[in-house]
Amino acid sequence: MRAVTKRLCSLLLLLALCVSLFACVIPAASAAELKTAIGTVTAGSLRLREGRSTGSAILGTAYRGDMVIVIRAEGDWYQVVFNLKTGWMHRDYLELDEVKNIKIGYARFDYTTNLRSGPGTDNAVVAKAPKNDTCFIVGFNRGWYKVSYNGKKAYVRSDLVTMLEIPYSNAGSPGNTYHEGSGSGSSGSSAPAANLASASMSKSQKLKMIFGTANISDYRAVYGSSAEAKTHMSTIRVQTWDISSSGEKYTRTWNLTVHENIAPTVQAIFDEIYALPEKPPIHSLGGFRWANHSEHNVGLAIDINARENYYCSPSGQALTGSYFRPDSDPYSIPVGGGIDRIFAKYGFKRGIYWANGYKDYMHYSFFGT
Repeated sequence: MRAVTKRLCSLLLLLALCVSLFACVIPAASAAELKTAIGTVTAGSLRLREGRSTGSAILGTAYRGDMVIVIRAEGDWYQVVFNLKTGWMHRDYLELDEVKNIKIGYARFDYTTNLRSGPGTDNAVVAKAPKNDTCFIVGFNRGWYKVSYNGKKAYVRSDLVTMLEIPYSNAGSPGNTYHEGSGSGSSGSSAPAANLASASMSKSQKLKMIFGTANISDYRAVYGSSAEAKTHMSTIRVQTWDISSSGEKYTRTWNLTVHENIAPTVQAIFDEIYALPEKPPIHSLGGFRWANHSEHNVGLAIDINARENYYCSPSGQALTGSYFRPDSDPYSIPVGGGIDRIFAKYGFKRGIYWANGYKDYMHYSFFGT
């Protein structure tokens, strides 16, 4: 009997130890809650309140089309996260989606986290993200976020990450004055300041902004094929000036494809270029294309007026384009002029400072290659 009791005590001690170890690696349920849906505001304006009452303190105001992240329903109210603030909104003015593709923004992993091929623990683990690393949320699926991490799409449970910025879809909301971070936004851009690159960013910060991690040896070869790269691209509409056949300046509208995580920055760049008093003319413009080991491969390079801003050898022989004559041709972009200064403000470099002596006057790239 004594031997049986001793074995039983040993088993209970072992069980207690296992429970203790298991508790150490599984996040506590009270730390965060699984989200249930994405809500879209259907009223002209909707208050975020501290409690479930119209008499509760107002924490913020959402407008028609703004997005909230729904936690739970209680009576006539939903508990939601709106622009990083948690509160309550009346359910009559929110339209809910359990599955939705939407660019929400950057988030931080609160634990070392498994990323899966689909929304559920029965799906394969495709990556493991360390605590405090970041990802970019691009969708929601029944309690799981769809994220872009290390150049790949995967899923993570919504209670394991914390939002770092307001959702992209809320950036242009009327009356919204919230800006997370200290970036320098453009008055002509609807993107929040936190989403914009700047000249002060380090290479590591740039990598994390675009790919979610700085642990990348060759950013130009992150994607293995054109088809894979295209899943990470976004097409934006930008306006520029051009010159008509009669010599008058007029507005042109372009569809420009760039990496999804640099799109707000590029939008801000062209908003500022369009506002330049000299109205620089642009009659050719290109972004993403599947090229030979180029930042164009990952949607991080832009070519402007290729014929008049040539790519040349150290001796000046034209390799792409025809010439560079800023003193006589309005389509040749002056070095150090308004366009150069605006691209530099947002962390881009013109391809004329390479150590090998080659110069690419048409080329602006995020990493300077």
